[in-house]
Amino acid sequence: MRKRHKKISIDLGELVSFRLVETTVDNERVFLLKTTEGTSVSYASTLQKFQMEGQPDRYFFYARKAFEEGFVNEQGLELLVQMEKLTLKEYYDDVQSGEREQFPHGTHLNRANVAILTELALETIEGFETANREGKIKLIRDKIIGKNEETGKRVLQFFLDCGLGGMLMHSRYLDKKNSPLAVLELYNRERKLNLFDRSQGEYLGRWEIRKRGMWKGKAGKDLAVEAIEDVLWKIPGYKTATREEKIRLIRTYVMGYRSPTGKEHGTLQFFKDSGLSGMLSKSPHLAKHSSPPAVLRLYDEGRSVGLFDPDKDDSIKETELRRGHQSHRYGK
Repeated sequence: MRKRHKKISIDLGELVSFRLVETTVDNERVFLLKTTEGTSVSYASTLQKFQMEGQPDRYFFYARKAFEEGFVNEQGLELLVQMEKLTLKEYYDDVQSGEREQFPHGTHLNRANVAILTELALETIEGFETANREGKIKLIRDKIIGKNEETGKRVLQFFLDCGLGGMLMHSRYLDKKNSPLAVLELYNRERKLNLFDRSQGEYLGRWEIRKRGMWKGKAGKDLAVEAIEDVLWKIPGYKTATREEKIRLIRTYVMGYRSPTGKEHGTLQFFKDSGLSGMLSKSPHLAKHSSPPAVLRLYDEGRSVGLFDPDKDDSIKETELRRGHQSHRYGK
């Protein structure tokens, strides 16, 4: 039998003023979390103050009522439902154990809550919580991306298995619904981890987070060019090389590629082993699927490198990309 809680009358103004401070910026109402001795008034202490411990849905009812009656604006409502990590961890564990069917109403209305829930899911990976930036990137690749590639599932499934399906579907702070990339990007911004920062030596490629239809449209074309560039940047010295040096490096490391798996060698296998099999077979922006010349031309057109420019002293010829020539190149 569900435990009954004593009903009490809530003064909405008192509720708001207990946790928030209102000010004005450029004639707009702005709310801030109230602090005492340098610490923000917590969600848990607010529930305790108004005798709603164990009743987060009831608390949200009053928080929403405060919004509807003008005590706070939308930004103020977001702060009213903001939770500290310890409280969210309790709800997260309850959802995982089945003690709760879902997170309390209003949880996904706060950007910080969404980031914390994402973090809690990622911290189920052993070592993630204490890992540095590069370590976090490696764990995401090995334990989420790699795992789902092997099982045929998508990265999305990891977050669904962690009970975050409702958040993925309903949070307005995600750039796209049901998008694991949007979830990780929000977490990355809130935690300022620079996981996707391409200026760093090690980073997570946006294209590594697989999702259906990711290669379609202009965004898909831009992503394909970025993906090709990312794997070429893995070649020592390529990123800062001149056009002529880039051509030399492509001939050595791409055309002359020898697969450690013992499979076919050369340009096509280089891109497959670099994780671009999906793009090779599905991108509508390739003149021909699984075609080495088409892949390099798409990149070349997107970045204006001039790899195939016949007016230059040296340029890549499509005949160089034939399988037999690739093996010959490597042997020189």
